[in-house]
Amino acid sequence: MIDTLKAIHEKVNFENESLILFYDKNYYQSYPLHWHTAMEIIMPVNNGYTVICDNITYQLRQGDILVIQPNVPHQMPASCVRRFICLASLQPMCSQNMYDCVHALFYPSLLLTPEKDQDLYEKVREQLYSICDEYQSCSRIAELSMYTAILTILTLIGKKIIKSGSMHIEDIEPERQMQTVNFYAIREYINNHYMERLTLEDIAKMSGFSRYHFDRLFKKYSEETFYQYLNKIRINNAVMLLSDSTFPITEIAYKSGFTTISSFIRMFRIHYNCTPSEYRSMYARKTCSNE
Repeated sequence: MIDTLKAIHEKVNFENESLILFYDKNYYQSYPLHWHTAMEIIMPVNNGYTVICDNITYQLRQGDILVIQPNVPHQMPASCVRRFICLASLQPMCSQNMYDCVHALFYPSLLLTPEKDQDLYEKVREQLYSICDEYQSCSRIAELSMYTAILTILTLIGKKIIKSGSMHIEDIEPERQMQTVNFYAIREYINNHYMERLTLEDIAKMSGFSRYHFDRLFKKYSEETFYQYLNKIRINNAVMLLSDSTFPITEIAYKSGFTTISSFIRMFRIHYNCTPSEYRSMYARKTCSNE
């Protein structure tokens, strides 16, 4: 089921630019630790199923439903069990306020069982089966119907949580909001893609928060802004290339993610109080003196 996995980041390949994928699987297969920007719903149909989500182990029984937030690392050991797995991308269809609300309702996942709340469980289960029916129907409005069911599931969960008094969206503290962003995954993504064109807007979208809100949370978490962290990673790579290669300065700049030589030199001065060429000369002299 995992199509594209880099480190532990899965890029969900939605078919034909769809926003939803549904699997009805019963073969023996394990899924290694991974995360993705899609929300995931898992329900074993005819047996138990183990899901490890953000270091929490769920022993799902037949019919139990697990809803996993976007960006949360999870894995499933191999098991011969028929299970429904539904992946839905929330970003294109939801406003920022809606997306923030979904993140704030529960973290990192929500387990629904008939013993915990039979009414909510049965309504969500009904919606999940309707997604299965629509997926198999191949109707022209199947995707619209399935996505409507996803939004209905989130609405049912939200109303129940707010009604129970266990969560007031408007009173959520920044620390709680910060928990809904998987900063380990975000920083790993930056570490692996620093040479590409990365913007605060793109990374904020991955997290599900607005540009301003994500930057504020990132700074609180890492004690530096997103761009400070990104430039630090890029400069560290440049220093390694300056020390251990004969690449021209311009090529090192591009290999480190800088789009212009002037921005590279300016940022290098900020970190090392010298130009890349001066650093390379000083490193060469130091190496010679040690020989």
